[in-house]
Amino acid sequence: MQQLIKSLLEHKKLLFTAAICYTAVLLYLSLGNISNIPRPKFQLADKVWHFIAYCGLASLWGLAFFAIKKHNLTKTIIIICIAAIVFGIIVEFLQGSLTSYRTFDFFDALANTLGVIVAVPILLFINHKYRDKI
Repeated sequence: MQQLIKSLLEHKKLLFTAAICYTAVLLYLSLGNISNIPRPKFQLADKVWHFIAYCGLASLWGLAFFAIKKHNLTKTIIIICIAAIVFGIIVEFLQGSLTSYRTFDFFDALANTLGVIVAVPILLFINHKYRDKI
């Protein structure tokens, strides 16, 4: 795992490309009609997926920015978190206004936000462990 993270941090363009693609796929899945895609059927499964997706979103953007050697850790994490949370809220509003098959769900936005918040200690750990190796 350490080699993978170190390798990723050495490839700035790859990380930014991955973050952009992940964001685009997340937007597509959030606004598209995915009712025919098989998903686990357990209580709160949707919220778990939202949590994981937004934890991944914030973590991936954090890695992309950490690959840039000069960054202010606190400022970077705050900006990433605010951007990811705002993105999630906007997507929820778009679901309610642009689609007929999706609706705004406050609890989805909450799950997104919690996922972003959980990404913070992950980003702090990665920055602490790998900052001297990139």
